[in-house]
Amino acid sequence: MYILERKYHRYKTDSILDLIGYEIKINRNKVYLYNQELIDLIIKDKFYPDYHKVVKQILIYLEDDDSDNEDATLYLEELFKYYDIYINKYEKYLSTKEKNRFMRELRSLTNELKKKSYKKTKKPETISKGRHK
Repeated sequence: MYILERKYHRYKTDSILDLIGYEIKINRNKVYLYNQELIDLIIKDKFYPDYHKVVKQILIYLEDDDSDNEDATLYLEELFKYYDIYINKYEKYLSTKEKNRFMRELRSLTNELKKKSYKKTKKPETISKGRHK
């Protein structure tokens, strides 16, 4: 027999089962979701539209060859801002599949931005023609 105990929007049992509910408001009523697919859909609906606007701007920046080097650092700061929001608000509610997908996308964008900023700041090395006496 299992006993459910409610503490801070979290239900615990005597077994391994541990349910974390995601709180949403519907018509001024608080509703806690425990279905992982529904939680993923609602968080995607809240978080991803603003995040994808920034991703589109970054992709346009990466396609542009004559873009400014300072923009790369600004876009990196924007990505880190969204990463902080993601970690603080949504990570504990999302499934591991969604967490991995978001982290993979974030890593690839940061790597591309770092490559582009490195290429812009790297100066060509001077070639010596031998010893001069």
